[in-house]
Amino acid sequence: MSKPPLETVETLAARMGLPRRTIVREVMRSRLPYVSIAGHWRFRERDVQIWLQRVGSLPRLALLSGHRSRLQADDEELTERAEPGTL
Repeated sequence: MSKPPLETVETLAARMGLPRRTIVREVMRSRLPYVSIAGHWRFRERDVQIWLQRVGSLPRLALLSGHRSRLQADDEELTERAEPGTL
């Protein structure tokens, strides 16, 4: 059984739709665990999932990183999908 690949800062940020600086900030604040390989940060999927559970959600991260347009789009999508009277 092979190990799952480790992600770089750039690939993780791109996959999550967040700026690179958000990932760096979370590492520097000891919120996002990483593995150091030859001085480069790498991320395990398991650690990323735990990090997401702690912060709550991607829209919260988007708000913290200043990406209000993504947050607004997520809110609009949720509102459109919600049943009347649920929000």
